[in-house]
Amino acid sequence: MKFKCSLALLGIGLAGSLMAFDTPTNEFPQNDKQIISLLNRMIRFMHYDPQKINDDFSKKLFWSYIGKLDVEKKYFLQQDIDYLKKYELQLDDEINNEQQLSFLKAADSLMDIRIGQVSKFYSKTFEKPFSFTEKEVLQLDYSKVSYAKDITELEKYWAKSAKYSTLMKLTDMMDLQKQTSEAAKSTVEMESEARAKVKKRYDKLFTSLANVLNKQTRFEIYANNIATIMDPHSAYMSPVSQRSWTERVSGTYFGIGLVLREQDDYVKIEDVRIGGPAWKQGELRASDLIMKVGETGKELVDVSGYSIEELVKLTRGAKGTSVTLMVKRSDNTIKSISVIRDELKQDNVFARSFVFNGKHKIGMIVLPEFYLNPKNPLGPGSSSYDMAKEVQKLKNENVEGIIIDLRGNGGGSMADVVNIAGLFIPEGPVVQVRTRDGKAQIVEDKNPEVAYDGPLAIMVNEMSASASEILSACMQDYKRAVIVGSPNTFGKGTVQRVFDLKGALLPNSNQDDTDLGATKLTIQKFYRVNGSSTQLKGVTPDIVLKDQYFNTAEKNEPFVMNWDEITPSNYTTWSNPVNVELLKEKSQKRVAANQAFKLIDENIELYKKKSLDKTVPLNMKAFMAAKKANSMQSDKQNKLKGLDPKLDMVNMKNDIAAMEGNTYWLDTNKDILKAYKSDHYIAETLNVIYDMINENAQTHK
Repeated sequence: MKFKCSLALLGIGLAGSLMAFDTPTNEFPQNDKQIISLLNRMIRFMHYDPQKINDDFSKKLFWSYIGKLDVEKKYFLQQDIDYLKKYELQLDDEINNEQQLSFLKAADSLMDIRIGQVSKFYSKTFEKPFSFTEKEVLQLDYSKVSYAKDITELEKYWAKSAKYSTLMKLTDMMDLQKQTSEAAKSTVEMESEARAKVKKRYDKLFTSLANVLNKQTRFEIYANNIATIMDPHSAYMSPVSQRSWTERVSGTYFGIGLVLREQDDYVKIEDVRIGGPAWKQGELRASDLIMKVGETGKELVDVSGYSIEELVKLTRGAKGTSVTLMVKRSDNTIKSISVIRDELKQDNVFARSFVFNGKHKIGMIVLPEFYLNPKNPLGPGSSSYDMAKEVQKLKNENVEGIIIDLRGNGGGSMADVVNIAGLFIPEGPVVQVRTRDGKAQIVEDKNPEVAYDGPLAIMVNEMSASASEILSACMQDYKRAVIVGSPNTFGKGTVQRVFDLKGALLPNSNQDDTDLGATKLTIQKFYRVNGSSTQLKGVTPDIVLKDQYFNTAEKNEPFVMNWDEITPSNYTTWSNPVNVELLKEKSQKRVAANQAFKLIDENIELYKKKSLDKTVPLNMKAFMAAKKANSMQSDKQNKLKGLDPKLDMVNMKNDIAAMEGNTYWLDTNKDILKAYKSDHYIAETLNVIYDMINENAQTHK
């Protein structure tokens, strides 16, 4: 069977956004059964390791869809779940036999009924002032929340949720009042105002639900779940979602420079684009969940349940205006962050280099992602071409060592990884790729020339994924570079490809011109030259520097593919191998004595502790005490800023000349220099590469 396909992928920001189809009616797609059937066929024939669609799969799909449809358990009653359970083992039959999607439509009808009921009673919750003196808590770990047994219990759950939202708003207003000289309002007045604002937000939520969670969206969630149960990087994309996804991978990003992904009932920040407005502002992080969005100074909109498309309508706006995002961190803290909108440039993904002046002159190349110019893979517009150019520029500056910064690099073109690896090693294997038939192919660098043979360090973190892991693993296996960073990289060892669903139609099928969407499927796994997969385990750096990323890696996703290994390639390690043990010993001594890293460790432990307890108090005193504890942690962050290493980092003369007259790039460059000069991780990596230089000098005496 032949399938239409496009775009081999290695990035981690690959989850398809769940957006409505083009049709304006709130109905399931006319071709719903056919779409599911074609998706099933495509998975069977093209996925690397397709699961059997049987009763076990049906059970997974049943609970996964229920969980996605009602993340916070605010709509379905226990009796609804009990009723729907009759379909629990029937979904495989509906999929395999192109039957009516009875479960999807039954769940849809029940959801509409419950939304209608909630929309009628929620406003009563706001009629009277809330009392914040009782010792109550609200559980935000929804896996520990039970479905309400009846409407009365559901009303109580909504009341607690509304009380929590009002308490957050009220305490924010109280804090703000302390900082202003305006006439003071009483707590009673502020509670009334806070309650009214929260009710207005709830009103907006129910007004928008018809768009945010319509039948088309529910169908896409269902179809997408069929793919993601195979593995978290496979997906179904409606025609609109496919177009949006294509824009993202081609470098067209949203108004403040965020790469977004839907997670449960929220939109998650998958990445903060280097050089973009959010990156310049400096507070938004990958893994933040976006809770509210709005124009700065105005009421924020609760975006729970919003698709990426709906949320982006709120983040876009005129250049120079400010948008505020309320986000929930991985440690469960809530923060409101304002960002000035600006024009986004695709240039932000390109490789760029800098020079550090210190004990030794060191070059650093920042590579945000592995990009490819399909029309000219070896020419301008491809990361390998740009990397070669930056390496040569640094050599012309007579640098004594080079650092490659792959932190936050989610991947990209495999061809470019191979070409980039070839800049630092002679010809030889770079990565192994295995297809579903079990056959492994060795992908080699065939260029015997080495562009740079000096000391080399690669920086990674838990958001370094896929192609980043191939490059760092290759350099580690060859003992060519020292890898510095988080305890592990992301752990994505798979390759995806996008297939048009129409490509799965059988010959002579009676098919009109309706666009059926596409599916993104995992078709290969890749392996290090030593035979080990990077799947789940990622790459363990030679020198580990803890950071505040945790629970963001592949291993924390549901339905992940397993780690395994294959036969190692035949390769020869670098002629002047890195003395990892010596470098590790010296780094550990420095880090142990470094006050900045002590503060970082303390913050990490606090984040971890908070992430374990996802209950929030609804008692005013207890809530304010928790806010004070969070404020103390912010004080530690401020102390960390006071310990900035103040690195001597500069642009090369040619780059300064190239930026002349370009206000955008001059401003962006200023922000980049400011951030990197105060980066403790870069400071320690510089120390590591100094040790490499000194060790080489001792060896060659």
